[in-house]
Amino acid sequence: MNTSPELFYLPVDDTDPVLLTRLSRLATGIIREYYDPLLGKTQNDYMIKRFQSEEGIRNQLSHGYRYYIVQDLSESAAGETGDAARENGAADEAADLGFFSWTVRKDELYLSKFYLKADCRGKGVGRRIVDFLAEEAKKEGLRCISLNVNKYNESVTIYRKLGFHVAYAEVNDIGSGFVMDDFVMEKPVRPEEEPASDASVMSPQALLSILHTAEGLKCRTRHCDTTSGRRESVAEHSWRLSLFAMLVCPALAAEFPALDRDRVIRMCLIHDLGEVFTGDIPTFLKTEADAGSEDSLLNAWIAGFPAVIREEWENLLAEMQALKTPESRVYKALDKLEALIQHNESDISGWLPLEYDLQRNYAWNEVAFSSYLTKLREQVLYDTIDKIEEAGK
Repeated sequence: MNTSPELFYLPVDDTDPVLLTRLSRLATGIIREYYDPLLGKTQNDYMIKRFQSEEGIRNQLSHGYRYYIVQDLSESAAGETGDAARENGAADEAADLGFFSWTVRKDELYLSKFYLKADCRGKGVGRRIVDFLAEEAKKEGLRCISLNVNKYNESVTIYRKLGFHVAYAEVNDIGSGFVMDDFVMEKPVRPEEEPASDASVMSPQALLSILHTAEGLKCRTRHCDTTSGRRESVAEHSWRLSLFAMLVCPALAAEFPALDRDRVIRMCLIHDLGEVFTGDIPTFLKTEADAGSEDSLLNAWIAGFPAVIREEWENLLAEMQALKTPESRVYKALDKLEALIQHNESDISGWLPLEYDLQRNYAWNEVAFSSYLTKLREQVLYDTIDKIEEAGK
């Protein structure tokens, strides 16, 4: 592909069966290459048949979707110049770089499909297409460009660089037992008509969007069981960790007179929100790559928060990562202690062999900075030993 392509957006409708076949062939090739490894061939075959077959495209066209093939007019296989290709209506198939499709939803230009061939990615073509779509959205008087992207797709980061932010998460049933587990991302194309006078005040829509996403912590389960024998949710862990902080901080006042209890509690409340997107991975299985993916997805979500709220959360997360302040070190110690306490409360029959050692050896380094927390860790150890002895293990 030419390093500076002359882009042309060739509209496709159902009046030209040859062009429709060409679009379906182009779409199928790109989507197989990109999504087979991500979704699996079975689900991808189903999605191609439903959405990118000639019948599927015709159905979408009949419901108001607009399809375009993206071409580089400077690379016509027939050797035509851009002007000649335009006079003939389009360059030949060898000049096809990708395709996109969009429709209007309320006050949004909804970008339903946006795919480029592998050798066209990372060369600025995507940004030029998004700029084109932004101008189309402005002409239509729309508020933003929106799109769905799989939560585990690397395109989340790419779209963020193109000016999109995560607005909310959703799961859509697409039939035959398949679902699409997505972020909805948005790129504003015009300023808000009535900006809030206080930048820290969220609109009800933005507030509810954050709460809807955070609700996922209620559904994400951890490795450990509760005393009733069911799996503990991440939200339950975060709640009791916050209660733990509320109770323990006064006991730490002698060691850390300036300790900000409210800040510790806020750290506890948000510390595992990245698991909304990745699920919980036990500490003895979690890799650096897992942690990096969790952080990246959480940061992409927070990037869409109102400015003052976003800054507060980003500052908290940076402090928690650095582990330099008393508040961050207390939060980290309590997080590990709460997990040990929960294991002591669970049925020992559910313990893995390695957890007998973890219950004895885990978290001592994290509590070492505080004599009170060290004593607390010691008592948790005694509870572990008593539990193991009572079980005859």
